[in-house]
Amino acid sequence: MVNSGVAGRAKAALFVVVALVAVGCGFKATANPGATASSSVAPVPPAVVISEPARGSESVTRLQPGSPIMLSDEPAAAVCIAGFYIDYPDPNHPGQRLPGFITAAQCAERGMHTPVFVMKDEAGGQRPSRIKVGEITYVAPGDPVPAIAGEPWTMPSLSLAVFSSGRAGWAFPVGVMINEQVPPTGIVQNPELAQQSNAPAKWRSDFGNVVTGHVLDPASTPELRDIPAGVARVVVAADDAASPIDQWVCGSPVTVDLDGVTENLGVITAVDETRHWVVVDLMNPVIADQHARLVTTR
Repeated sequence: MVNSGVAGRAKAALFVVVALVAVGCGFKATANPGATASSSVAPVPPAVVISEPARGSESVTRLQPGSPIMLSDEPAAAVCIAGFYIDYPDPNHPGQRLPGFITAAQCAERGMHTPVFVMKDEAGGQRPSRIKVGEITYVAPGDPVPAIAGEPWTMPSLSLAVFSSGRAGWAFPVGVMINEQVPPTGIVQNPELAQQSNAPAKWRSDFGNVVTGHVLDPASTPELRDIPAGVARVVVAADDAASPIDQWVCGSPVTVDLDGVTENLGVITAVDETRHWVVVDLMNPVIADQHARLVTTR
């Protein structure tokens, strides 16, 4: 994984640039808002060697929260980050459960069944291989266009997705570590507590380093007065205002510290690069909708 800084950014400049739109996380979701989970995942094909990986798609040895992923099999695949690891009931096999990762819906450009890949290093100095690990099985695309231009936290609904292998295992090693730590078991139910206490938060950047910040309180942050009512969302300000925050961080899992206890908050669905803010849609609605469970051990 490449660290942040000049060297990392110089390397990134060599990667293929993915086409972006000017809202949300830079990826436009095209799925049917009514789509639900499905386990009809196509068999995983052999590795496909590509000449140049997309920007941010550094090779990984283990798929886990915070790992870079590529969505779609097109040359300029959308690049995102895998979020929290969960399992949920298999709709086609009662009594069985499927593993999956929550991520940002804007990353799934083609909506349901968008294939998900990771990059794998090859021996002997060969070019990295692109390995299919699953596909999008659930998507709540929301509306990636903010109600107020330039203020992504005003998106009117949640924008979350789940990708899965469609079977009990994966075609690639999988882990559950979050921000280089054993994942916490608690899930934030009441975001107001995190907002009122300006709770410390952590997430992984697109270059793999852990970023720290704090949850903003709309009551004392005038810009946030337009967060839509009823949307499970918070905005987090990065502590280091000099470190760039860009669209490639979408999907990254965010944890918070509440009175000394670390809990899982949600995934990044949009960024404000100028203010160094990230928009975090809470994971709890997806957990409830899919009757899912957070997986913290393997």
